[in-house]
Amino acid sequence: MFVAPMKWLLLQNRKTAVDNDDKANLTDDSILEIFEDLAVYPDSNVILIRRFHGDFLELLSVYRPSPQRGVIWENRGNWTIENGLRMKTFDVASARRKNLQRTALKSCLVMTEPNTINHLTDFKDKSIDPVTKANYPWIIHLVNRMNATVSFEITNSWGYRAENGSWSGMIGMLDRREIDIGGTATFLVPERIGVVQYIQLYTHTCSRFVFRRPLLSTVSNIFILPFQRNVWIAIAVFLILVFCLLYLSIKWEYYRDRMTDSAAYWNQLNPNKPTVSDNLLILLGAFAQQGYSYEPYRVASRIVTLMLLLASLSLYAAYTANIVGLLQSTTDSIKTLSDLLNSPLKLGVQDVVYNRHYFKSFQDPVRKAILEQRIEPKGRKSSWMSIEEGVQRVRNELFAFQGEIGTMYQLMQDTYLEEEKCGLTEIDFLKVLYPLLAIQKQSPYLEIIKTGIDSTLFFFSDDTIRLSREMSSRRLMHGIRNSAEDLDQRIYNNLEHQNLYALDLNCDYAIRILRQAHSKRMFVAPMKWLLLQDRRTIINNDDNVTSTYDDSVLEVFGNLAVYPDSDVVLARRFDGDFLHLTSVYRPSPQRGVIWENRGNWTMKNGLQMRTFDVASARRRNLQQTALKSSIVMTNPDTINHLTDYKYSTIDPITKANYIWILYLVSRMNATISFEVADTWGYRDKNGSWNGIVQMLDRREIDIGTAMYLVTERIPVVEYIQLYTHSRLCFIFRKPLLSTVKNIFALPFQRNVWIAIAVFLVLVFCLLYISTTWEYYQDVSTKSAAYWSQLNAAPTVTENLLILIGAFAQQGYSYEPHRVPSRIVTLMLLLASLSLYASYTANIVALLQSTTDSIRTLSDLLYSPLKLGVQDVQYNRHYFKALQDPIRKAILEEKIEPKGQKSNWLSLEEGVRRIRNESFGFHGAASPIYQVIQRTFQEEEKCGLSEIDYINAIYPLLVIQKQSPYLEIIKNGALKLREYGLKYRDEYRLYIKKPVCSSQTSFITIGFTECYFAIVAMGYGALLSVIVFILELLWHKR
Repeated sequence: MFVAPMKWLLLQNRKTAVDNDDKANLTDDSILEIFEDLAVYPDSNVILIRRFHGDFLELLSVYRPSPQRGVIWENRGNWTIENGLRMKTFDVASARRKNLQRTALKSCLVMTEPNTINHLTDFKDKSIDPVTKANYPWIIHLVNRMNATVSFEITNSWGYRAENGSWSGMIGMLDRREIDIGGTATFLVPERIGVVQYIQLYTHTCSRFVFRRPLLSTVSNIFILPFQRNVWIAIAVFLILVFCLLYLSIKWEYYRDRMTDSAAYWNQLNPNKPTVSDNLLILLGAFAQQGYSYEPYRVASRIVTLMLLLASLSLYAAYTANIVGLLQSTTDSIKTLSDLLNSPLKLGVQDVVYNRHYFKSFQDPVRKAILEQRIEPKGRKSSWMSIEEGVQRVRNELFAFQGEIGTMYQLMQDTYLEEEKCGLTEIDFLKVLYPLLAIQKQSPYLEIIKTGIDSTLFFFSDDTIRLSREMSSRRLMHGIRNSAEDLDQRIYNNLEHQNLYALDLNCDYAIRILRQAHSKRMFVAPMKWLLLQDRRTIINNDDNVTSTYDDSVLEVFGNLAVYPDSDVVLARRFDGDFLHLTSVYRPSPQRGVIWENRGNWTMKNGLQMRTFDVASARRRNLQQTALKSSIVMTNPDTINHLTDYKYSTIDPITKANYIWILYLVSRMNATISFEVADTWGYRDKNGSWNGIVQMLDRREIDIGTAMYLVTERIPVVEYIQLYTHSRLCFIFRKPLLSTVKNIFALPFQRNVWIAIAVFLVLVFCLLYISTTWEYYQDVSTKSAAYWSQLNAAPTVTENLLILIGAFAQQGYSYEPHRVPSRIVTLMLLLASLSLYASYTANIVALLQSTTDSIRTLSDLLYSPLKLGVQDVQYNRHYFKALQDPIRKAILEEKIEPKGQKSNWLSLEEGVRRIRNESFGFHGAASPIYQVIQRTFQEEEKCGLSEIDYINAIYPLLVIQKQSPYLEIIKNGALKLREYGLKYRDEYRLYIKKPVCSSQTSFITIGFTECYFAIVAMGYGALLSVIVFILELLWHKR
């Protein structure tokens, strides 16, 4: 009976009484010790009124933070007849008693996937248990505010009533008071209201049917939809009218023409009388735009026919245009559960506990029918499925899926095309509110939790509310804290470039907050801090000046990581509304604090800035800070030639970047020392890094050298856009076209070859006809016997030889005698001459042509080119790290073929093989081109081609992640480009692809070029031998 909302008023008289012996009798306070064993927890309202001398009443309230803690007495005020009630504070109990003195609370999380326990705070796998992941940090916030601790149990069920009336899952634990707070929000349903207490901390999620609106054609007959009902009626009336007019006009025309003088002729042309079916066919043919056989002769029938054609054309155009639109239209006729039940959509449900419970608990006819007919149809597989499968079926079928909509939309966002996201519709099956936080019924912490939700998760106090409303009116997202709880890193990891942290230095815990920010590296760019300090003075009645500030708080910056990239502004308020703005930073850990005067602000003048220069321009003087760097050398002798531009084919990236780093460091007024590393830095099998990347990751050096931008390095180092024009690629001379294609089929396009074939067939037919006619014509003459002796009868094979001989420009034995055969032969000779001239000219050009068909790695793999790679460390790493099928095949089949010598070569050997063989060599382009420039003949420099193997951009300068000198170095890199210093050094160390100044060269014809001709001769010879053998066998029979 001590639970809220019951109230208790305890009265005690503590006046002292003096007896006849002048002895004072005191009240016994031992009765108050009983409260140590009573359930007077924070929700209780027990007031003790103690009366002392006279009419003075003291008011005390009593409570225990929890069963684990002792009694706490609160002084609530006093009462006298003269002054009335004087309250110590008007704060409600939930505000006064929120400190639970590290009471151990218990909670429970509902997880449908065991791996959720590893991703409660990292926002990964958002589609799995999103309600639990959202509620977990809220519970932590609430518990921290109450100065309590919490332990979590795991269950796989929210909690449902069993047949015996008991509850399972999280609801059962709350009912049995095994836990204090439900860690996962649950739906508000009537049967749970009597068991748990719901708190208005809801999660914006729900479970609904989601589907893509089906096409209109799946639910309606679109062929009757183009016109409204009254239009269809008008069309029907029009057709009847036209039918009647057409019938009358045709009848009149028929009998009118029969009475003319040419009636006999008319009867021959039109033997049949016009019938009703004939008129009907004319009408249908015109309206269907299919035509008809009737031809009107008289004006009346022509007018009727013309009217019919014009009307049918207009209506047909409108009808077909509407049909096109309707074919693409979707329907919004599925709006209710009844529509969904009777729709052509298939249905499925996410297979989770609460869906199975609610679907089987609803007994209304429509929901029951959906379950029995569409979800669990008898004799067929049920439609309980995973959310991934359901979302995929929504995409690919006429399918509606019931599941948690936040998770579904996340999957749709990741997997659907833009046009597939259109027309998504929801239908609510469960008809429940958003999930709410649940706690014990009559929980002693009810009001504290409710107040914590209001003050911690939503708003804090009246002043805070006003500030929050003002910031909201300015469209600023914000979060406000009134306590010294640990800073939550997630606050700034999402939108860190937009974050501003404001801190009141007059708060007691200001230094603690600054040190927490220092330990969590929260002063690095792009985070911004605004520190507020009130330095006004107060003059009291004795003319004494009292300061309201303490400058000792500013001494803490001497030990904080407020380096040149930080943006920490101190706004100090003096008398009136004058604010003085100062920024603070340290050039490096080796140097002290520097305060910059940034300007001031007043209500009258607004913001008056001292300078608008950015921090990287104001703070580039590092006061001789000692920086560290590292360079990579593949040749020890490089150390002697870092600045003299000699041997530019050896370590050109190192030499270029060494000079640029000296420029940058000099511009920052710093010093630098270099270490020599043997590798740029790659990830080992155990996940650790080596080389320069390792040094940067461990913050052993400040600046690295240029290296390729690869995905795995991005989280470890910071890339600066100071790139070196060095690239890795396969370089080869374009092979002759004859090495990759049959050049004898290339002179003509495919349609030309087809035209030639058609022409040859035509000429062959004409030639056969003309020669046969000529032979029999001559045989019939007087000298027939002599002609027959000299000329055998023409055959198909002879005509074929004539055709081939003419086209191959080899001649033939046939001599035409008659004019037709001579014309055909002349046409054949002229055409074959033209085609042969074009063909041979193209063959000559193709013999000298190179192919550009090798453009991709796949082309390179299947080309006749041999491949080799420059034997340097980064090439060996990337070739073995890239495991896609094409690159892996290039390595295994062409670079390191089994049973053969591998093709890891020196630069000079690789370039020599490019010159002498059909060979592709992978390495740094500039050194390869330098060797080519020195050793190749002018015509050998033509046709050089490149294929990128690594697909990486130019190497970029790298520095530490979140380096305090990031912006200073970036600005310095831009200046190197603006001043031309970068291009000057690159011009002296790198060269471009050699220019081809001589395109012509003598080409010796080899077997490759003649391959097709030799193969044709071989097959011809083989065919002749086969035919010869067959002839011998035939004649021996």
